[in-house]
Amino acid sequence: MSGILKKVKKRDGRLVDFDPTKVNVVIWKAVQAVGGNDQETSNKLAQAVVKRVEEVYGETKIPSVEDIQDLIEKVLIEEGHSTTAKAFILYRKKRQEIREAKLALGVNDDMKLSFEALRLLAVANILQKKNDGSLETPREMFIRVAKAVSKIDRKYDEDSDKFENELLETMLNLDLLPSIKILQAAGTNNQQLSDAISLPVEDDIVGLFDTLKRAAFLHKNRQRGFGLSFSFSDIRSKGRKVGTTGAVAAGPVTYLQLYNDALSQINPYGTNMAFLSVHHPDIIDFITAKENSQLTNFGTTVVFSKKFMKAVQDDTAFELIDPHTQKKVASLRAKSVLDIIATIAWRTGDPAILFEENMNKPPANPFEGHRIKVTSPTGEQPMLEYEACFSASINLAKHIKDKQIDFDKLKKSINTGVHLLDNSIDLCNYPSSYVKNTMEGTRRIALGVMGFADLLIRMEIPYNSDKAIKTGEEIIKFLSDQAREASKELAAKRGTFKWFDKSIYAKKNLKYRNCACTTILHSGYSSVIAGCSQGIEPYYAISYLKKTQMSEHVEVIPIFEEIANKEGFYSQELMKKVALAGSVADIKEIPKLWREVFVTTHDCQLNDHLAMQKTFQKYTDNGVSKTLNLPTTATISEIEEIFINAYDLGLRSVHIYREGSNVQQLIYSKEKRKKRR
Repeated sequence: MSGILKKVKKRDGRLVDFDPTKVNVVIWKAVQAVGGNDQETSNKLAQAVVKRVEEVYGETKIPSVEDIQDLIEKVLIEEGHSTTAKAFILYRKKRQEIREAKLALGVNDDMKLSFEALRLLAVANILQKKNDGSLETPREMFIRVAKAVSKIDRKYDEDSDKFENELLETMLNLDLLPSIKILQAAGTNNQQLSDAISLPVEDDIVGLFDTLKRAAFLHKNRQRGFGLSFSFSDIRSKGRKVGTTGAVAAGPVTYLQLYNDALSQINPYGTNMAFLSVHHPDIIDFITAKENSQLTNFGTTVVFSKKFMKAVQDDTAFELIDPHTQKKVASLRAKSVLDIIATIAWRTGDPAILFEENMNKPPANPFEGHRIKVTSPTGEQPMLEYEACFSASINLAKHIKDKQIDFDKLKKSINTGVHLLDNSIDLCNYPSSYVKNTMEGTRRIALGVMGFADLLIRMEIPYNSDKAIKTGEEIIKFLSDQAREASKELAAKRGTFKWFDKSIYAKKNLKYRNCACTTILHSGYSSVIAGCSQGIEPYYAISYLKKTQMSEHVEVIPIFEEIANKEGFYSQELMKKVALAGSVADIKEIPKLWREVFVTTHDCQLNDHLAMQKTFQKYTDNGVSKTLNLPTTATISEIEEIFINAYDLGLRSVHIYREGSNVQQLIYSKEKRKKRR
């Protein structure tokens, strides 16, 4: 006896309402997978399946998901659609493999995250162990974080329950994600929530080893997602006399290697960045350090000054200054040094460049008498000595409605993000009173975005277009304005940052809770969890060959597969062709609109990347993380031009990466890139 089916048993044993539209979806995907585009036939097959399910199970029996999928296979074969049935069988097999892979991680996926997201949560120890030894679920992780962070509201006599619910909903929807350090540590016994910390390196043997000791302590048990930044610019140059003993200085590169060797043993997954002024006498040794030594745990950044850039422009010499005596010791031709830097960057990807005067302009540095010498290891967050970085990223892919930006929802996420990060500063267990005092002094936060490329795709806007630039400007201006407003509202209730009187805002009577609010983050880990594109980057490739220690396989970005299915041009053969090409620009089987919209980083000209970075930097309080990915064919002279143009555009930092220059590169496009015109 047939009847209306009401419930279905999920694989985890839960009973849920039967949704016939899900049958339509899976059959339509199978039809498209074999190149079909007959929606009417697909709907008829789905109706036949639903009818068969209700005939077999009726109102009283409850089938499992597997039972229904068995009937889908049976109906497809009986109706003469064996090819589609085969595609559906392959789909089931693939889904089963993914489920088994997730189970092997020991994670109960209660949010239907991707395998890569779950793997990251497990391997990076973001999910915490429960009393029974099992790992918490992703949902339980977010509940833990929301409870811990919201408790700070009680300190200010605010409604902590209200904010807990607000924050939890935002995170569960993947609208906003705090950094993995906050996800990992909030609500645990070790609530060190910052992504990175800046430590001063003194020109003193005791001070040098004190800093190394602090760095070792900080890296202990931090694992992935944590970094330290060090300026070696104050260390006297190699060969200079030390005191009256006749001893000579080892120089900054020697100590850099020492730091690297020590910290790589303590935390091989840690990220560290060394900074050195271009005016330091040992600058050439520093530039070539990664080629001449084993700096496996450090990146390098050269700090360019206005004087150096003027010398490059005029093709004249610039001075090398002894950091101990502040006297000139030599001079070098600026263009020759720039050429060496570009050459090494062409080979290795390092050094990155920090523009000193640009980074020290307000609002990145609103304090008189303080000098920013470093950024976070990924280059976007300016940091005073002993300053820490607290970050979160808004997923723009979740803030679009009817192909338009949902500004009402975005405003809510911004307010939640500022609140979250300000609370995190109070919640954090700092490693020393120096860091705690500095963070209470500045309350600098880093609220950024991710999923920008996804948003443009949903809005059908090519990344390398004027419309994309306009959209980016609209977003970052709104983000910065609203973040400032949220900070002002917090200041009215909680008070300003402690060093407010030393800032430019005191003179203007602009009472903010945080000295700076917005940063465009790299968001690498967060974007994996959220399943969106990184930061403001375009996709590196639509499909790519991914290398790991265990295997080598082809992956296609989910948004392309989704749209290809929806628009009816999906097929397994086409996906293979895209995988071989990397880019879809020249694949005629794909409609022109989507060939234009699915832009990869290598489909863009260098000016497209720089223009986008300039647009976001225009309204961003702190810095902008944007790696300029270059094809293998990029030249050294082109890299020099990038550095010069970046400075002229007012950027605060720039980091290039030429494909193939890093032997540990994990992602490769199958086809060699054509040289840009």
